[in-house]
Amino acid sequence: MNAATTVAASTYELPLFAAAPPSYGPTPRGSFVSGLVDNLAWTFNLDTREQALAEQLMFGRPLGALTRHFDVDAPTAARMCRELFVMTGADGREKLFELALRLSAIRAV
Repeated sequence: MNAATTVAASTYELPLFAAAPPSYGPTPRGSFVSGLVDNLAWTFNLDTREQALAEQLMFGRPLGALTRHFDVDAPTAARMCRELFVMTGADGREKLFELALRLSAIRAV
């Protein structure tokens, strides 16, 4: 069996891929998100680990990927996220992203 097969749908075909866990590689430095993290770090005086966590969150990494990236258990990763959210005043990763966007707009002026 191929890694990819197709199944006929009503008017088009959908590719089906072998079920494999997603691979989360390193986040690209110099990306748009990296610039957002730099603004958060400047505003909230984030240390290196907090910056890495913010970057992982804004790239959409799930909790399991955070536990592997930081080599911690799930409760510790969740605590790290809560502490970052409290520090920045965000109540989740979407609000953290919105905050970083607003900070970027302010600093660009």
